[in-house]
Amino acid sequence: MSFTSEVNMPSKQSKPATAAENKKPAVSGKKSGLQGAKRVTVEPDPKTKARNGRKRAMLAALIVVLGIAVLFGATVGVMEIVIHVRGTPAGNKLNDDYGTYLFYPPDFNDDIMQDPDYTAKNLYMMYNDGNEGSYLSDGDYANYGGGVVTLGAYFKAARGGSWDGLSQTFSPDYLANTKDTKIITNYDGFDPQKIYDLQVELLDISDNTAIAPINGALYYKVDYKILKNDGLFRNDIPSDASRTQLFELVKEADGSYKINNIWDYGVLFTSPFKTETTTAG
Repeated sequence: MSFTSEVNMPSKQSKPATAAENKKPAVSGKKSGLQGAKRVTVEPDPKTKARNGRKRAMLAALIVVLGIAVLFGATVGVMEIVIHVRGTPAGNKLNDDYGTYLFYPPDFNDDIMQDPDYTAKNLYMMYNDGNEGSYLSDGDYANYGGGVVTLGAYFKAARGGSWDGLSQTFSPDYLANTKDTKIITNYDGFDPQKIYDLQVELLDISDNTAIAPINGALYYKVDYKILKNDGLFRNDIPSDASRTQLFELVKEADGSYKINNIWDYGVLFTSPFKTETTTAG
């Protein structure tokens, strides 16, 4: 605080104070005297200055973190708005195991090959027989056995939106025991599915105890994603995500293979299959 004395006030004609006289002293205590009283500045000791510096740095860091958090929250909010604007969900399907997903609206007249977003994806089947992997298209399936032919037909029907075509890939036992009545009635219950990044691996699970392998059956680990998923074919995954499945195929009297079971691979097994041994969960 500055004090002004009523005694010996400098007149208006007095000359300006010199720079030396105006310099703030770096001393502690109270300045006494009536002549030219000045404000006293108390300089903190070095330790106090260091503590104050650290506090200022921490405050600045906190402000930066809070700013990033606010920016992230705003970005997420914009993403949510974009999702809702692009399409009302076909149904917010609540799954007890996996949660709730926002699906795209279905389009039963969709020509999926006219969607440039879809055709830009990998539409081949990556097949691995345990030794090597190959990218396959429709004309290649027969070269890799009856099981691959059936899986190729299964995904062709899914891409075509055909329950009738899909049901022809299932065994009589599966059709008789499945809980999905749409398969049994051949109800046209889903639209063309934009399946991509399809990966199929032939497994040897003869020593696995999580399921009872059928003699002569084939077991495939299957992964794929669905672009703009509407939840009608798979309601356990959001768009552009995958959840591994295990397919069991049995040989019919005519020599063809049919899908006898489809399991959630992650529920059955706690660790990935190995070609030699497997771990049951």
